Amino acid sequence: MKDRDIFKAMDVIKEEYLNEELDSWQNQKIKGKGEGKNMIKIPFFKTVPVAAAAMIGILVAGSLTTYAAWKFLSAEQVVEIAGDTKLANAFKGEDAIAVNESQSFGDYKVTLLGATSGKNLSDYMLKCNGELKDNRTYAVVSISKKDGTAMPETDTFSSEMTEKDEFFVTPFIKGENPVDINVFKINGSSTVFTEGGVEYQIVSCDNLEAFAKRGVYLGVLMTRLIDDTVYHFDKETGEITRNEDYDGMNLLFNLPLDESKGNEAAAEKQLAKWDKDAQNDFAAMVVQGGHKKGIEYTYSSTREEMIIEKTTDGKEKREEEKKWNAKRVKKEAVIIKETVQKVKPDKDGTIEYSWEFGNMGGSGFIEENEVFKDGQLGMSDTVKLSYEDEGKQLYITTFSRNEDGTVTVALYRKK
Repeated sequence: MKDRDIFKAMDVIKEEYLNEELDSWQNQKIKGKGEGKNMIKIPFFKTVPVAAAAMIGILVAGSLTTYAAWKFLSAEQVVEIAGDTKLANAFKGEDAIAVNESQSFGDYKVTLLGATSGKNLSDYMLKCNGELKDNRTYAVVSISKKDGTAMPETDTFSSEMTEKDEFFVTPFIKGENPVDINVFKINGSSTVFTEGGVEYQIVSCDNLEAFAKRGVYLGVLMTRLIDDTVYHFDKETGEITRNEDYDGMNLLFNLPLDESKGNEAAAEKQLAKWDKDAQNDFAAMVVQGGHKKGIEYTYSSTREEMIIEKTTDGKEKREEEKKWNAKRVKKEAVIIKETVQKVKPDKDGTIEYSWEFGNMGGSGFIEENEVFKDGQLGMSDTVKLSYEDEGKQLYITTFSRNEDGTVTVALYRKK
């Protein structure tokens, strides 16, 4: 298992989304000075020993094996295999809720095995900026192939994102837009591993029992980007439902919690605390200890990005990017060879890319017609900027179109 820490910087994508006042917080929406729609941010992450993994994809590996039938583990067994004896005992307790509800999408079957909530339930606690997050809600999910083939082993870490065999699990709360309140805002973490050909995810976040009377959901997606196209949010009723026209996995479970513990005053207090926490300048999120099996992830919402906001958001960011062109990049920056990659735009002309070098990594996407003129070859003067170390280190993402129609994406570091 590899442990990782989160250090975020920004790579704001799609300039057509920079035209309207934007909400602020972490990896999905930020506060800008423009006038338009929702703007999506792709996270920047840094990895170091003794910390939890950043939000990023897993490059699946391992051979596929055909099984006649799956033997699914219970939530308690999953947690035991991960090495969390204390939490396994909690799943045996009277407060644990067995669900065993399955939903399907494409080639996959996803099952919500169970959930439990409480204080000090796990051997492995999350610490954020020195504050122990010990009052948590836990849910266990299994993901399998419907055709009986094994899920790929999830023991290889990479920033390379693919749509296949990568799953993102997040709670939502009735009455709150899923774009605004999801696993990032509520101090989420997860442990992911494959056992017997089935992928299991143990997902946790701040205790959600105060919202039990409202209603709590659990979404399962193949993307970590949540915008208003994934789920429908009814502002009048607060209901969250699947967008049936969404092109991708957007499963949605009801997460059963003890309604007797619902408390509207406590719920409003918790929402206010999450908003306040999101204004922090820095989030150091660490899992105390490490599970025996699985890759650890942590998710957070802070105002760390706002340190960089002056040069990376809205009009100011666009003006800064306009100051860069291919000639300046080659003169004032150094290419990071490990990040060079060839990408084929999809049928809609979207260029998706990712990079990883040393203990750094990130990913993003941009429309081909935003980068190149008709028939243009070579390096574009359109670049994307991101920062690390509180804005002190500048990185430039460049795009070069090749004769075969592919696009070479490369990251440069400013000298």
